[in-house]
Amino acid sequence: MELEIPFKLFKDNLLLTKTGDVWAYYKIKPESIAINDLEHKEQNKKTMAFVYGTLSKYQELHLMMLPKDMNLADRFNHLAKDFSPSADDVAHYYANETVKQLEYELGTITDEEFLVGVKLKTFQTSDNMKGVVKDSYDYLVRKLLTAVGYDMEVDASYFKQFSEDLNELDSVMRTINGSPVSENELAYLLHYNFLRELPHNVLATGKEHDLYKITDTILDPTEKGYLKLENENGSSYVAFIPVGALPDNISFTHLYEVAQSLKFPVELQIKAQYEEVEGLNGLNSQLSRLRRRFKSSSQEAYQTGERDSQRNVTNQLLVDELQNDIEDGKAILRWLACFVITGHDKDEIKERSDRLINRLGLREIDAYRPNADQLSLFYQLLQGQSIQGAKNWIQVTNNEGFAENLFAVSNRLGNNVGWYIGRVDDMAESQSLEQSIYSSRKIVLFNPTIANKGIKGAKTDSPHIAVTGETGKGKSFLVKLLFIYMSFMKTRLLYIDPKKEIRHWFNQVIENQEMQEKYPLFVNHLKSFHYVTLDATDKKNWGVLDPIVFLKGSDAKDTAEAMIEQIYSTKDKDTAKTAILKAIKTVINQRELGEKVGMLNVIEILQKSDDPEIRGAGNLLYEMVTDSVLQLGFSDGTNDAVSLQERINILEVSGLELPKEGDNPDNYSDLEKKSVALMIPLGKFCEKFGSDDTNTYTAEVFDEAWIFNVAKDGKKILKSMKRVGRSQNNMLLYATQSVADITDQEDHGQFGVLFAFDEPSEREQILQHVQLPVNEQNLNWLANMIKGQCLFRDIYGRVGKIAVHSLFDEMTSSFKTINKSASSASEELYD
Repeated sequence: MELEIPFKLFKDNLLLTKTGDVWAYYKIKPESIAINDLEHKEQNKKTMAFVYGTLSKYQELHLMMLPKDMNLADRFNHLAKDFSPSADDVAHYYANETVKQLEYELGTITDEEFLVGVKLKTFQTSDNMKGVVKDSYDYLVRKLLTAVGYDMEVDASYFKQFSEDLNELDSVMRTINGSPVSENELAYLLHYNFLRELPHNVLATGKEHDLYKITDTILDPTEKGYLKLENENGSSYVAFIPVGALPDNISFTHLYEVAQSLKFPVELQIKAQYEEVEGLNGLNSQLSRLRRRFKSSSQEAYQTGERDSQRNVTNQLLVDELQNDIEDGKAILRWLACFVITGHDKDEIKERSDRLINRLGLREIDAYRPNADQLSLFYQLLQGQSIQGAKNWIQVTNNEGFAENLFAVSNRLGNNVGWYIGRVDDMAESQSLEQSIYSSRKIVLFNPTIANKGIKGAKTDSPHIAVTGETGKGKSFLVKLLFIYMSFMKTRLLYIDPKKEIRHWFNQVIENQEMQEKYPLFVNHLKSFHYVTLDATDKKNWGVLDPIVFLKGSDAKDTAEAMIEQIYSTKDKDTAKTAILKAIKTVINQRELGEKVGMLNVIEILQKSDDPEIRGAGNLLYEMVTDSVLQLGFSDGTNDAVSLQERINILEVSGLELPKEGDNPDNYSDLEKKSVALMIPLGKFCEKFGSDDTNTYTAEVFDEAWIFNVAKDGKKILKSMKRVGRSQNNMLLYATQSVADITDQEDHGQFGVLFAFDEPSEREQILQHVQLPVNEQNLNWLANMIKGQCLFRDIYGRVGKIAVHSLFDEMTSSFKTINKSASSASEELYD
């Protein structure tokens, strides 16, 4: 191969080479497939195999996966437009610190960009012999003129003749989410070869159309095994690592998946050429010659009394298999796969190269960092360069085998712009959460406030978030992390804390002298939170959750009935139930007429009844309410309902004794029944909080949402809250143990984002919940998840495993839910 730049001219997404070849380039939006979703991967391979077969008329392909700078700082600049003015300082601080810490660990934060080049025209494309002779003659003339210093003039109008070919190719590319690159993008793609790891501005270089400037970099191949790039902005090193040999069984080689699994950015480029079947040098002729050679070797071994070598037998089987593929009409490709590693020095390159080669070796894939071929591989991988005549590191497979490379498949998750919440976890099983986090470079960004904004490509417009999983798996930690990040945004927040614990943990940070000195912005932000404590021992709180006081019409009636039913069963007591319903209706009408009445007046009506059963029910309810936590919801109507005017509100209910998740409602104590009864009007109050102001984005956070599902008619309250949703510019963050709480038929599609931590008794339901196949492999995958790992389904419908991660010690300290004892600490010390 001649070491020369092949580029001659480019226009839009088309490149003309000096040999007269024309290539078209496309960006491919990757298909997101969870690392463990083998069924989906196999479907993808079938699709890609069909596409590769369809593209065989174009002779050559160039598949590229390039590490694209995410420009994290710029993304946070966009996010900053939605920072709350009252939290602007603290939000900017954590945005900047997030970028700083991630870049310190990972260097340049990159994402994978997938591109395809397709050769539209080669210099020898005529259908008849006369045309072939003429094309060959023209090519020879061009080569001779170039050799003596002349060049044939061609302008951009030359590309107009390919419009029909492009229309056909565009339609094929659309089937795999492909779109033509822009002219600026093609300019940057050509320039990128000479800029690897060198400082540059992507936007500025993308507008550079001067081929001399594009290639203005010194290539120094004098260091064995490396190529040094140098220009006015600095220098860097590059290593090209071609794949030498694949295993005999190439299923699951997944080269592009391997490239994405490494902790450092890696390019993977594959140049492929479709083999001609007929002709003197066609595949049929080559196979015939090979078959004769292998047969001769077998006969020679037989005549000398030796056993035929296993390699010779294997080769004959491979030849027969290739012959069958040809007869079945499959496309046959010769291809070169080459990984590209960049770095600032040779030591970094060597370390990364060794890790890549070892990782490939685990899959029985041989790869090398050749000492003397770095420069030739650089030129070999340039856009527009053909692999015609290349002999080293060449693989031969059919289109189905070629699809095993798993091109344009990714398992990236989250939003393009948002707060950092962890990493995509590629490990099937890990020993610790730290191992999962620090072995991955795929960061997860998440913005809870945009799901209902009609995002292009989103699979849902539901703003609601569900977090499910067994207690102790990290569910509450994630909820509090999301709550803190939402508190930085232009959002009115309500956090429901029925256990009255979040203030305790936040205050521990606020009162810590070291925290005050090291993290003043965070401490001051926590101080800005507004707490409302509903304490039944304070008469000012009596009736703040009285449904007749803060609700109207059917909402007041249904909520009042549900509260009474929670503490007093009317089963087989039709007379009492009828009287209760009439009394509720009467008091609601009185309230609408302006009277100061409430739920205690309902009880008073029952107590005045002449019917002993009704009077007895009234007396029992009165005794249950008096001097109990129920006074928060049963009043004479003289106090107003609770009002939350602050931006960030934490609503505590004092004196509650909530049952544990999984407890049988039949075994609840009287106090537990009363506590659950109060959750019913509390839920209706939250619905009111989310629907009062449609011009302001509001969010309610329920870390104990399961309570509504054990309360009679509690599910009805939650469904009503979820319906507020998009039309009212409201979001519900709903955390519960069981996926059954949110997967009934009426809830279908009401949660746009799902986080599912493991729950051993519900693994099949969890997989169905996030829309992954229920099979043994996925069940084991879920079973091996440890604390802090969960399945995540984002707004684009992508599903995968993530490791939840807080970058900041001060936040982590404020999310604690338990204090370690000396015994537990010593147990971990000697682990």
